[in-house]
Amino acid sequence: QLDINDRDFPIYSFRMDNLRGALAYSQLLKLTSRIEKLAENYQYLTDGLKDYSQVELRVPLEERSIIGDALVFRLTGFSLEQTVCFSNAVQAEGIDCYALSDPEAANIRCFWNWGFFRPELSVSDRKSILPNTVHYLENVVDIPLSPTLEQKDLDDAVHAIGKVLNNLHR
Repeated sequence: QLDINDRDFPIYSFRMDNLRGALAYSQLLKLTSRIEKLAENYQYLTDGLKDYSQVELRVPLEERSIIGDALVFRLTGFSLEQTVCFSNAVQAEGIDCYALSDPEAANIRCFWNWGFFRPELSVSDRKSILPNTVHYLENVVDIPLSPTLEQKDLDDAVHAIGKVLNNLHR
């Protein structure tokens, strides 16, 4: 059995057989409604978080250009340690939340975790290549979203984020 780490190789397979093609076709039929639901959920959450000055939401290039499969935001004024603490506290409230730069949980979105990018370099040496990017990502969190979330789930997420923000900055 091969032990393949998704951070060692850019593993993307676009090969499609008949079974995958049939599954993809059935999913494509639902795509528009799923994207609309994701966008609604995303908008609901961003509306619920707009009064928290610590939350810096992504600004879309065009109106409704963010699909909404994840709520990604920066925590203004937070250090890496505070961001990890925030993420852990939101998780303790029952909401999936990930600090992108958490040194204990390598995130595929952070280039320094890519084993295929300059594999001869250590993580710290990879980080030194783009220090501004590293600094920018140190206070970014990611909350995965799903089109199956109900309003109560969204309310729970807003409540949990607000509760953690209010308790971290007392």
